[in-house]
Amino acid sequence: PDQSITYGEACTMLLRMLDYTVEDIGPNWPADYISRAQSMGITNGVDVSNANAVVKRGDAAVMLCNTLSTNTKDGSSLLSKLSGSAVVSDSILLATEETDPSLGFGQLKFYENGDLVTRSGGEIDSVLVGTMGTVIFDKNASARVKSFLPDNDNMESHTVRSATQDTIETDNGSFT
Repeated sequence: PDQSITYGEACTMLLRMLDYTVEDIGPNWPADYISRAQSMGITNGVDVSNANAVVKRGDAAVMLCNTLSTNTKDGSSLLSKLSGSAVVSDSILLATEETDPSLGFGQLKFYENGDLVTRSGGEIDSVLVGTMGTVIFDKNASARVKSFLPDNDNMESHTVRSATQDTIETDNGSFT
């Protein structure tokens, strides 16, 4: 645990977390593992051109975050498998108690599957308001939000000009 790891080793470990084996990926290590990780989006935002270079701490964090939002080999959610609880994908965090005075202590507001949903939850940083991602629920209290994992692949920036209960007007048009 005290030794550095390479990009090839990191890709191998992350793919194994997703239940992939050498039979699934191929015998040419580390090239096949790097290639599979790239094709699955695990290395998005990271330069893995040198498979034998030592992984930078920041790159390791990006690759792990990308892996958490990737399904396992059998198509099941890695987040559900690791947390032992339900998740809701493609949610947008609309507000926390810090950004919306109408919310009570520990409350969070999300846009999920066409509905506005208020949930009780843990401390989610208000800097994530407006971000699309996955809501992770507490395995011991299924209605309580444990965490929110942003989906960095779906990031867009918009300047809000006005907002009503059902429409947000931005520089680029309106969103219902």
